[in-house]
Amino acid sequence: MGSIMLNFAWNEVQKGKGISELAKPGWDQKLWSGDFLGFEPPSIRTVACVAAAAAAAIVGAVASPFTVGSSAVLGAMAVAAIGAAITFTNECLFALLDLAGEYKSPEEIGKQLATSAATSAISVLGAGAGAAVSGLSGIGGVVAKTGVSAATSVTSTVTVNAIQSGGDWDKFSASMKSFDTWKGCISSTAGSLVTNSLSEAVVGARYENVLGEGGKKITRLEHSKLDGFNSSQIGSISNLNSTIGSLASTAVTYGLTGEATFNVLNISDFGAGASSGLLEVTLGGKKGFSSRIGTGGTDVSMGNLKTALAGINNLNMNSKIKKAAKANNMENAATALRMQYGFGDEKQMQQLDDILNGKAAIKAGDGKGDAQTVMENGQRTVYLNKYKENMTREEKLAMGITLGHESYRDGVVGDAQSQFNETAEAVLGHTALAKRMQGDSMYKDMMTGLINTDVNLKNDMTAFDYALATGDWGAFGKYVGNNYDYSADYWRVLSDGNIVFDGSKDLYDENGLLLKHYEGSGGYTDSLAKMLGISVEEASSKLHNDYVWDADKKAWIGKPENSSIKTSDSFKAAYDFQVNYADRVWSDFGGSMETAVSMYKSDYAFENGLITNDQLLQLNLLFEFYDYAKKYDSYMINYFNDKLNKQYNSSDSKSAFREIERIINTNAFCDDNYIYNAFGSGGILNPIDSETIGISTKSTYHYKNGTYANHGWGNPRGFAIDLATYGKQGDIVYTNIDSYLYSNSVNKNLPLNKNTGYEVRLFGNRNTTYYGHLQENSIATAKLKNLSNYTTSSNLWRTYIPAGTQIGNVGNTGNSTNSHLHWEYRKNYQYWHNRR
Repeated sequence: MGSIMLNFAWNEVQKGKGISELAKPGWDQKLWSGDFLGFEPPSIRTVACVAAAAAAAIVGAVASPFTVGSSAVLGAMAVAAIGAAITFTNECLFALLDLAGEYKSPEEIGKQLATSAATSAISVLGAGAGAAVSGLSGIGGVVAKTGVSAATSVTSTVTVNAIQSGGDWDKFSASMKSFDTWKGCISSTAGSLVTNSLSEAVVGARYENVLGEGGKKITRLEHSKLDGFNSSQIGSISNLNSTIGSLASTAVTYGLTGEATFNVLNISDFGAGASSGLLEVTLGGKKGFSSRIGTGGTDVSMGNLKTALAGINNLNMNSKIKKAAKANNMENAATALRMQYGFGDEKQMQQLDDILNGKAAIKAGDGKGDAQTVMENGQRTVYLNKYKENMTREEKLAMGITLGHESYRDGVVGDAQSQFNETAEAVLGHTALAKRMQGDSMYKDMMTGLINTDVNLKNDMTAFDYALATGDWGAFGKYVGNNYDYSADYWRVLSDGNIVFDGSKDLYDENGLLLKHYEGSGGYTDSLAKMLGISVEEASSKLHNDYVWDADKKAWIGKPENSSIKTSDSFKAAYDFQVNYADRVWSDFGGSMETAVSMYKSDYAFENGLITNDQLLQLNLLFEFYDYAKKYDSYMINYFNDKLNKQYNSSDSKSAFREIERIINTNAFCDDNYIYNAFGSGGILNPIDSETIGISTKSTYHYKNGTYANHGWGNPRGFAIDLATYGKQGDIVYTNIDSYLYSNSVNKNLPLNKNTGYEVRLFGNRNTTYYGHLQENSIATAKLKNLSNYTTSSNLWRTYIPAGTQIGNVGNTGNSTNSHLHWEYRKNYQYWHNRR
């Protein structure tokens, strides 16, 4: 009997539901009865509302680019107004149907439309307010953005309740006091706070004024912490922040109500180019699980989750880029690196990957042009000559284009044809990168202004556009040939032992490392004679046979049929031993120069040299190399300290030298920098074998009369310190950086009581390390001088001196009042001539 009554009651309930459903207008009735796996059948009104929301989203996305002008606020409000107009029109249509069929009273319809209109107006104003504060940064920006979101939510809640109360104060007051009224405000504010905090931490969005095409002032949103990424990458990160914020809001809602609603299907999943929900799923509540057609809930659609995952990958890349920029002591280069990821081609992406993985490096340079790529100790290194401590956004973006150009440079100078091909590819590569950036709506105006103010880049773009339109890439190559200098950077030795020329008088090897400095006062012919050890007449003949003088460029340009100046067999053999054996004595031959010579001899016996073995034997160079090797090995056995070598080449030591270079590059000299800790007793760069030393002078001389002067000289100024031994002379002085010994490295100032007295100058790649006031009778310094002489007499240019090698002893020579070591690090090859 109980079972019968239960079934009867259930049927009555279902009958009541059916009667209630039939009483509704046709457009509010469910399209089918029952549900399937918790899915609630929709009505025509529900489908129409969802379709209107989707249409509003699509139209808003299409209209957005056309609403952005001088005012970001008006643009945001215009987009919001377009969407609101579409949805409100849809609601007005159904309101007319409800009124005509007398399904709702005029008062009910009035409240419904008033509520819709008010919330639409509030959303438009909220969009404008949000745009107004979106450019604020820091904690203040987070508070302002969250405040706008909270204010919009509160205003909407109060307005809706006021309308629904119909002027009944008691009813309105009761609704305002109800906790249920404010649950939505609390959860939405929590989500907004999370989103805005994440955006400030990882995006750093702010508005800036830029000059677009025609000099028109345009307000653009800059994502300062992601600048250089393309708009899709930045959008994915912003989407990730919003998704996390929405999930936080949903978590708060679940905690307050026991229900959480998600939207699992979105029009963006179908390639609509806009976002609007289609299918709601609710967890918890009375039903436990239900689903329906609708636009509400946190977006967890496949497209949104895919974009959020892309945001995670892009954030990870940004973290790697910032770490690499900091490791290279070039934090302002992060934008340039991000540009390679955001807009780079295969070459540019590969260069970025090499930099991130330590296979290549970037450094601040001070040479000619915007940049130069060289090989340093087997590592490809890009010197960015326009890098500085304080850079504008335009300068950072311009440096990214330069870095894109250098991705095509291998750091090794080839013949004229290969140099031209490399240059043409580099120009094409950097121009295409700039073109891609200009095509991104986020950078269009900035890049247009940058191109218009950079004559060279503007010409590149014109030539590129012409070739793109006509397919005449030969014209682009001709443009490069007429406008870019694609010859070598110096008198530089090629890998085949011949040399090329570009207007400088010094001699460099194929990796860009100095071989010989020209110390004369003559012209190019005289310098060539000195470099090759030939007469001026012979040098003049070589120069005029292989090169022609370009009066416009004021440089010697190689003839197509003679892309390099041929050198002698003796020069080739000595150069081969220098670069491929002597310079690699520690990296390839365990520090034994005799082993290096033996390997050199063996390779030539198998005809693996720049000349034949018979030619080598006729030159008698092997005897000179073996004699030199004995002197070198003897010096290293007596004066090399392996423990100190490891210390000076540690990652901490390299980091300390990067900080020193930063100080020089930015002229940030001061006496309270932490870097001085590296030189005191126990410091990782302390070059003196003593525990009783102290720094007596840092970057500034402070005199008793209150005046002061710079400590450290040159151009740019060097980083100098004085290390005092408190009256004690003779403490051992070690090199604390890998360097090379040249013919001028061991000197004494004449008279001896001037300047720094006995001194040792060692040269690296683009740097000079100077050790002054050394002891006059130091055996180590005397033998170092002898080794320098043996280097020259053996027809070599330099000798590799690893860090941790004794080069002298602390003394008191020169302009010195007490025993100490003057240690100085300079950029470039400075202190070449004796000071008298």
